[in-house]
Amino acid sequence: MTSNAEIEGTLRGSLQNSSRVVVKLGTRVIAGAEANSLAGAPDRQRLSAIVAELAELRAEGKEVVLVTSGAIGAGLEALNLAQRPTELADLQMCASVGQVRLMSFYDELFAAHQLSVAQVLLTRDGLVDEKRLSNMKNTIEALLKKGVVPVVNENDAVSVAELAFGDNDCLAAMLSAAIQADSLLLLTTTNGLMDLSGSEPKRVSFLPQIGARTFSFVEDEDDSLSTGGMKSKLEAAKLASSAGIVTVIADGREDQVISRLFAGESLGSIVDKS
Repeated sequence: MTSNAEIEGTLRGSLQNSSRVVVKLGTRVIAGAEANSLAGAPDRQRLSAIVAELAELRAEGKEVVLVTSGAIGAGLEALNLAQRPTELADLQMCASVGQVRLMSFYDELFAAHQLSVAQVLLTRDGLVDEKRLSNMKNTIEALLKKGVVPVVNENDAVSVAELAFGDNDCLAAMLSAAIQADSLLLLTTTNGLMDLSGSEPKRVSFLPQIGARTFSFVEDEDDSLSTGGMKSKLEAAKLASSAGIVTVIADGREDQVISRLFAGESLGSIVDKS
C-alpha cells in the first residue's frame, strides 16, 4: 500500500510538470508585514519578488494566471482612509480606486520581465452563467496563447454583495476548474494548515482529503483588512481538488516560495487531487 508520505512526494514532484498554473495572492501577502491593520498599501518589494518568480515559470514554458486580492486595501491607502468602510457603496468605491493602483503595479513589474498583463474582473455569475463562462474561458485562452499574463480579481465595484468569493479563494478555485489548470497555489500568511491539537502547533504538510476533521483545525481570526481565512482556503482547495487540480496552501511571504514549491520542497499544505 502506498503511504501518505509517498503520495505527498509524488504530488509535490508533479508541480514541476504543471503546464497551466493559477497563483492566488491574498490581501495580507500583498499589503506586506509592515502595513498596519488598517492600511493596504501594496508592498512593492514583495510583489516584485513574486512577479519575478512568476516570470520564471513563464520562461519555463508554463502558462500562468494570477488571481489577486488587495484592491480594497490599495484603495484605502490611496484615499487615505483610516479604516475599512462598512457600507457596500464605500467598499465598491475603494475597490474602484484600488484596482487601478494595483494593476499599475502589476503592469510595471511584469513589464520589467518583458511580459504583458491583462485585467480580468469577474463576478460569481460570470463563473456560473454558461454564456459568460464560455466567454471568459475564450478570453483567458486567447491571452495565454499570446503569452499575456491574465490578472484576475473579483469585480467588487459592481458586485451586489461584497466579499462574495471569500478573499478570492473560491474565485481562484472556480477559475482553475473552468480553465482546466494543473495546479493552484493559494498564497497566504501562514505556512499551510496547522494542527493545534497538540502541545505545539504542527504543520499539516499533506491532506489526502478535506473533511469535517480538517475544518476542526481552523481557528481564523477577525481581520479588518482581508476577508478570507483558512476556512475559505480549505473550501477552495476542496473544490479545486475535486476537479483534479493539485492545490497548495503556503506562506506567500516566504522567500522564493513559488520556486521552492515547484522544486518539490515541503512547504505549506498540499492537497491530494480527486
